[in-house]
Amino acid sequence: MKRVKLTFSLPADVADMLENKVPKRKQNAFVADALRTRFIVEEEAKRLQEMLEDHQKHYRELSEIEADLEPEDAILAHDGEDIIDDALMIDLDDAI
Repeated sequence: MKRVKLTFSLPADVADMLENKVPKRKQNAFVADALRTRFIVEEEAKRLQEMLEDHQKHYRELSEIEADLEPEDAILAHDGEDIIDDALMIDLDDAI
């Protein structure tokens, strides 16, 4: 893999942690791995945020559709058969 030399500054506390916890010969790999991990986490957070926004949009759309439905519009079936008997439907109709 091609390597590129970069020069940048770190806050003193972060530099101290790097020097105290990571051997000198492994610091480049450690920083590369930390940056790679951070980018992956940010990308995943962005993807999850987009999924959440899509879910919220679909929920609002379904809520609007559901608000417009009348009780008799509901499909209440199990294995192709109604699960509400006629007596209950009459009671529901009377309630409206």
